[in-house]
Amino acid sequence: MGASLLAIKVGALNILTARSRFVHGDLATGRPGGQAWKEDGAMPGWTATFFKCSLCAFGPSPPTERFTGLVANSVENEPFFLALAVAVATLGEPGPWAPTLVKTYVAGRYFHALVYMTEFPEFLMPHKTLIRAQGFLASTFSMFFLAGSQLID
Repeated sequence: MGASLLAIKVGALNILTARSRFVHGDLATGRPGGQAWKEDGAMPGWTATFFKCSLCAFGPSPPTERFTGLVANSVENEPFFLALAVAVATLGEPGPWAPTLVKTYVAGRYFHALVYMTEFPEFLMPHKTLIRAQGFLASTFSMFFLAGSQLID
């Protein structure tokens, strides 16, 4: 179930990133050299309209760089945990804490994403990194404990 929830999260982020690109007219953020793909500039107006309608690309949206940053962070962290969880479940001995560690990891990643994408009021802004880090730390230490559980006999 953890892998399914992480896949849904990154899939939703990919859709929301594309939506944000059209809302803000920003087809370059997160791309190599900060440049839009050549074909994006050659896109006919009807194609852009099709995507805007398909993605409900109207109304407010967080900046595209927030989405691309969060997707990059997910890609940097989550595959390693998924590989570990699959290895433990199929080749290792999961132990009684394994389900709790997987749930904690997934909850931590969702909490991290939620805080990352939330615009905080100014008086809380100095604390946003610390609040976001709680999800990061919960998920990272869950991964460490799951990995460590396989090293102890």
